[in-house]
Amino acid sequence: MIISSEEHTQRVEQRVTLLMKHQEEKYARAWGHRESRRRQHRLVSWGVVADRVERHFSTAALCSRTQNWFEHLYVHRDNGHRTVQLFFGQHPVPSLGFTDVEHGATLVVSQNALGGVIVLFYPFETNAVQRTKLRVIWRILHGPEELSERLILRMIDEFLTYSRVSSVLFKSSRWEASQVSRLERRSRLIEGSEGGMRLWGATIAILVVGSIGTGGVYIAWALDQSRSWLEPYAGLAALVTGWIAFRVQLGRDAIDRATAKEDAEKADRAHKQKLESST
Repeated sequence: MIISSEEHTQRVEQRVTLLMKHQEEKYARAWGHRESRRRQHRLVSWGVVADRVERHFSTAALCSRTQNWFEHLYVHRDNGHRTVQLFFGQHPVPSLGFTDVEHGATLVVSQNALGGVIVLFYPFETNAVQRTKLRVIWRILHGPEELSERLILRMIDEFLTYSRVSSVLFKSSRWEASQVSRLERRSRLIEGSEGGMRLWGATIAILVVGSIGTGGVYIAWALDQSRSWLEPYAGLAALVTGWIAFRVQLGRDAIDRATAKEDAEKADRAHKQKLESST
């Protein structure tokens, strides 16, 4: 059947009109959706929460002066990029044949365009000494409302510990070194796989449940004489153990990917420094 160009145009217009009407209804529902309103609220509330964070950071910076710390802390807020930073100044440190400068230890709280908040730790570094991991993702939050006073205090406390361990001026305890190692490992899990921390949390949960289940099966097996009814549960315990091994391997793979990326970034950085020094 041959149709005229006018009929074809009318059909196209009708189909496009129906499509646009259908999509308009979806847009209207999405605009009023609870998650959309929550995202808008997170963006609007950033200023209030940033004030709270800045207040805590400013108090810490003031204490670094009144308590005669080895180095002063400073605060910087960038409303355009939605960041608040707490950072140490730079200071000279002894090195082989020359005086080096240590700098870079920074705590960054930043909000992205969707309302989520990320907290980053950057370590001390010198020209001669740098950590393998150039920064740590301390926490990823759904929104600024999760930045409670308790969490901000913990954030500052762990940042100061992280900075002390990364500095060449101080000797850290074994406990502090293991604490920083745990922070770096958790950050690698986040960076190495999508939802890495959820993966690791699920692994721990399965490990606990599997351990309890396996222990219960063993106790029942030891107390029961027939033991025939325990065979399905023994198989279930083996299945749970297999899932645990699988999830642990996924976590290790995530860490390996993140570590490889860090090594590549460090090599690139060293190469750039070499090029800059040769010019």
